[in-house]
Amino acid sequence: MEKEENESIINKTESKPQSLVKNGFYFTFYQILKIIVPLITAPYISRVLGVSGVGIYSYTNSLVAYFILVAGLGTAQYGVREIARARLDRKAYSKSFFEIELITVFTSFFCIITWLILSFFYTQYNPLLYIWTLEIVAVIFDISWLYAGIEKFKYTVIINSIFKLLGVLFIFLFVKHQNDLSKYILINTSVVLCGNISMWIFLPQVISVTKIQFSNLKYHLKETIVFFIPTIASTMYTVLDKTLIGLICKNDDLNGYYEQGTKIVNMSKAVCAYGIIGVIAPRMSFLFKIDDKEGIKRIANNTLNLLLFFAIAITFGVIAIADVLVPCFFGEGYSEVVLVLKLMMPLCLITTISSCLSNLYYTPIGKRKHVAIFVIIAALINVCCNLLLIPFYNIYGAIIGSLIAETVVLILYYKYSNSFYTLADFFKAFWKKIIAALGMFVTIYFFKKINYTFFEKEIINLIIENIILIVSGAFVYSVICLILKDQFMINVFKKIIK
Repeated sequence: MEKEENESIINKTESKPQSLVKNGFYFTFYQILKIIVPLITAPYISRVLGVSGVGIYSYTNSLVAYFILVAGLGTAQYGVREIARARLDRKAYSKSFFEIELITVFTSFFCIITWLILSFFYTQYNPLLYIWTLEIVAVIFDISWLYAGIEKFKYTVIINSIFKLLGVLFIFLFVKHQNDLSKYILINTSVVLCGNISMWIFLPQVISVTKIQFSNLKYHLKETIVFFIPTIASTMYTVLDKTLIGLICKNDDLNGYYEQGTKIVNMSKAVCAYGIIGVIAPRMSFLFKIDDKEGIKRIANNTLNLLLFFAIAITFGVIAIADVLVPCFFGEGYSEVVLVLKLMMPLCLITTISSCLSNLYYTPIGKRKHVAIFVIIAALINVCCNLLLIPFYNIYGAIIGSLIAETVVLILYYKYSNSFYTLADFFKAFWKKIIAALGMFVTIYFFKKINYTFFEKEIINLIIENIILIVSGAFVYSVICLILKDQFMINVFKKIIK
């Protein structure tokens, strides 16, 4: 009987086969926009605010990140899973939405009050910290997890895209001098807040008004904490390093270098994993719920193959062009970022694989407690590494700590994933792309020699040089993958032929 019900549900979902395609389009569009926006604003901001201004922004942002994290309390990740599981029952997921959102309201108010008190006593960056309060307020109104759970990504994508573009416009209009850092923070926080508030416009279209059962809040709170623990532990080795650099080194320039390197790495991660996984994760939760083993395996392998195609190319590519990319992207005074970026780029590949295991296996199957334990172990390792290494090696100590921590997480994810991905799966997805990446690396090295001969280091020539290197590298990588009959490139080639 249960099998018949599951088959009925599968048939219903398969009656709309384009849902993943449409969601993929929306998410791809938004991820491209998230990449384009920093490509436009980062070169401008790095030149206007200078290394110190960027460093202060990075340090104060790292402080508020902890409060934003506690305000969210894991409700976003937990909310996506709960809504996805009940997405065929509007009344059920509506009830879960109101109950989970109520928890977010309570935790956010607590964090806002605590943050304002602490900001009052931290006089060095007092005005800037007050402005950052808006980002904690924005957590209250962030209901993107609801739309992700019911796979209605167009609502969040459209709204966030509009406000991101407005943010770019305001940055160019109002941030003109080095002392405009407060304006820059105000624009960024206001964009987030207004975007989140606007999501509520579409709420009546997707939920029904239901009565909240306060007895359920205790259960939801317990579950959100399970999601919260790995998230805060993860933040400890993605944000704490910036905080420790600021506290230990007391050098805004060092945080500026680290911030710029992190910015490019995060942009690379966004291309490789976040958008695609954001679309696939809710569907995987649903497939685990109905126990569709064939569908789970098919989507898992296709997703790994797709993500590694981009992750390997971008990791090798950015390392190859870092010495040309950094002066073009950030301007003078950021030469230190070249080495920072080369050392940090392996994080892109490591975290892409970790994201696959975490979001496509552990979260959908309900093993967030395992994730919590793994990430806590890695976070403790990272904190110890940072405390030991930053005093001697400053930002490079933080990079070593992050690499060790992320590697530990990946090893633990794989070891306890019950062969969700086998070594054979990884080898099959990896080896052809690695060969192609090495070919790309050699090609870029060759073209850099030619370009150094013909182009001087003026900004327009740097832009031309970067374009030549990126296009030639991408072309060689794709061609070699096609020659080696890499599954992803074969699928792309077949679609092009059709």
